[in-house]
This record gives sequence, structure tokens and C-alpha cells, in this order.
Amino acid sequence: MLLFDLNGVLVDTSQPSCAAIKKTAEFFLGRVLDDNIIDSAPGNGLDECYETCEKLILNNGGYSIRKHSIMKKFQEYYQGRNFNGHILDEKPLVDKKMLQSLKRYTLTIATERSEKDAEFSLQRAGLLPFFKHIVSYNNPDEEAPPASYLEKTIKKLKATKESTMFIGGHPYGLQVSQEAAIPYIAIINARQGKESRDALKVAGAHAALDSFKKIKDVL
Repeated sequence: MLLFDLNGVLVDTSQPSCAAIKKTAEFFLGRVLDDNIIDSAPGNGLDECYETCEKLILNNGGYSIRKHSIMKKFQEYYQGRNFNGHILDEKPLVDKKMLQSLKRYTLTIATERSEKDAEFSLQRAGLLPFFKHIVSYNNPDEEAPPASYLEKTIKKLKATKESTMFIGGHPYGLQVSQEAAIPYIAIINARQGKESRDALKVAGAHAALDSFKKIKDVL
């Protein structure tokens, strides 16, 4: 079974994330910021978006804001009402042919995003039919560790840890996979660079690739 993270692996969230971060900072600062205020896109996780928001607020004369408040406002801008926000600016990073080439595996989504959010994103990109299951491991209503969601999914789909790979693009995914004792394949895009790939490999990733097309080479 192949467990796929969503952000930065299947869909490009860098541009919509930057737009939502800027609007979030502007909301708490009460003023409009320059268009080029964010010099680089955040990583692929929600924590990176929060940290970028917080830094932008503090560096522009604002005060410390609770993480929950920042992320709630960020999600309002990112998702919008009934998914009409910056989520519509996401772009697919893979095509159907790539996923079709992996059809002998059970393909599953493992993401920080909510299941509805992930389903909408995949449906819009035309990728949803390829995935058998979506598991969200960021549930604020439960205290279970993220790795437990992956373990439950493996059991539910009658797979084994030995036959499962987690494919992601940032350090948090590696941490979750290590806690679940599942090998991790990192896909790091050109923007993140070779240093990020090397760092994830040193940290314990099974492989660190610069292209989705190279996955079959390491399976």
C-alpha cells in the first residue's frame, strides 16, 4: 500500500497558501501589506503556514496571537465558504497516467487536512478515483497521536507495515511515518532544493526524490 501526503506531493499549495497567509496577517494587523511581502512560500504543512503567518504579523508591528485564532482565520481564507477560497488556486502536480502506473498498489491519502478538504482537492484535480481511502491525522477533537491513524488505516485495508510506504514532502510526515514504523519516501521540489532532500535522507527517509516520476525506481 502507498500512503500519499497531499500538499506538495499531489497538489501544489504554495501560491494559494501565500495568498491566504497574507490575508490572515492583514486581518490581524488591520492594514494592507505589500504584494511581495512574503519572499518565499512556506513548507507543505499547516505548522509551516502558521509559523509564516505569525512571523509576518510580528515583523510588521503586530502582537502575538493564539495559534488557534491564526489558523482558524487562515483556513477561512484558504478554504472559503463551501470551498470557494484560495483552495481553487491549487494546481495538480501529477497526472492520471502517473497514478495509473501505480495501479498494482492500493493508493491511500494520509494528510493533515480534513477529509472533506482533501476530497474536494482531489476531486477538483481529477485524482480522487485513484485513491481507496482518505485518512486525516490532524483531528483536534481526538488526542490520539498522528501515527495511530496510519496504523488503523493499514489494519482497516488489511495491509502490513512491511508492505506500506508513506510518500510525503516535509519533515513532519517523516516524523509521523517513523512513529508508525513505516518507510518514508520524500518528494522535494526544485523550490525546496537539494539541501532539503539531503536533510530528509539523513533524518531517516527511505529515499528523497526530486520528481514524482522516480517513485517506481525505489519501490
